[in-house]
Amino acid sequence: MLCDFDGATLPELKQYVARVLALETWYSREQFEEIELIRLADPLYTLLDEMRIRDFIYDFDWISWGKEAEKLIDKPELLEKADLNTLQRLMTAHSRNESLRDGHLAEMIDSGHLRLLFQRIMAL
Repeated sequence: MLCDFDGATLPELKQYVARVLALETWYSREQFEEIELIRLADPLYTLLDEMRIRDFIYDFDWISWGKEAEKLIDKPELLEKADLNTLQRLMTAHSRNESLRDGHLAEMIDSGHLRLLFQRIMAL
């Protein structure tokens, strides 16, 4: 399926990304406190909802694309050069992984990967 994301709405989506990036504390497995998860959950899940509504997260064969996603996770320097379509695919894969396995997004936050991904979105 083709992506229906309208790149013209990227500035609007960036407002939600900025709210997540502005959080002082992100979820950490080592320092988990319920209050911290609550502080993160609202802006993060609002962002994910907006990404779905705007078709930033979209249907495609993300499982077959998994090796590409792994490269971007393992090598942050590749993420620094990723284009918009690659970021969309990566966010889609993360979203779908979370729906299959609770804690995937927490792992991506804990590793710093999700912050780098959001920073790259902001740089576009």
